[in-house]
Amino acid sequence: MFSLIANFFVRRRAQGKQPEAPLHFNRLKHLGDDAWRAALNESPSTAARWVEAAATYGDVDAQLYWAQMLLDGYGTARDPERAVRWFRIAAESGRADALNMVGRCYERGWGVAVDFSKAAEFYRAAADKADNWGRFNLACLLMDGLGVKRDLDAAYALLAKAAAEEHVKSFYRIGLFHEHGWGRPRDRNAALQWYRRSAEAGDFRGQYQYGRMLLADGARDAALSWIARCVSEAPAGFCREIAPELLDHPDGGVRSAGQRAIERTEGPLK
Repeated sequence: MFSLIANFFVRRRAQGKQPEAPLHFNRLKHLGDDAWRAALNESPSTAARWVEAAATYGDVDAQLYWAQMLLDGYGTARDPERAVRWFRIAAESGRADALNMVGRCYERGWGVAVDFSKAAEFYRAAADKADNWGRFNLACLLMDGLGVKRDLDAAYALLAKAAAEEHVKSFYRIGLFHEHGWGRPRDRNAALQWYRRSAEAGDFRGQYQYGRMLLADGARDAALSWIARCVSEAPAGFCREIAPELLDHPDGGVRSAGQRAIERTEGPLK
């Protein structure tokens, strides 16, 4: 039944529904899949109550989704402190995705003070269980030397393991290693191929880097297409980051993409 929670959670978040009246959960243990489906689709706040109930009864999947609901304020008041407590409860089961989320809370300061060392500890525990998000997140800390000693070789090895299992975010990071020669000879062709994999898999950072390299190679139309896709799909913060570089480009089409990037940001560029 709890697979229904996961499917519901993804779908309803995408719809952006607003909370409604809660539903009591005293019949939780007796519900079949059809009743669960009806309860989860009634309203976000109803769904939140049922997921909280399942979490309280000890289902680890429900504990993870309830923690995420608390973190996002979906169907319930946003409460990062309670969220991290529920992520910790789920992590006590040894679940790798729960361990990774506790690490994420420490890295981003969600409900706890920022502590990169603690984040690395939980990411490593998740990575040791072959969790690709744990591998990726630990690799990012290793790349920057945050909470751990900077170790580019270890970071690359983790990213390579994640990428071998089609972890899309790792593609872009591996491209950076090859483009900039971090811990290995520079290899522009390898960087281009990794950025292409990232772009085609839908990662906005890969789309931008791939478009940037295509532009340098004279493939203007293809480059503008990828840059435009990035600008349309990337979050506002990334659009703000790339807008100055786009606006400073001599090509009018690139500058137009920069203007669209500005329109996607919140507030003027400084």
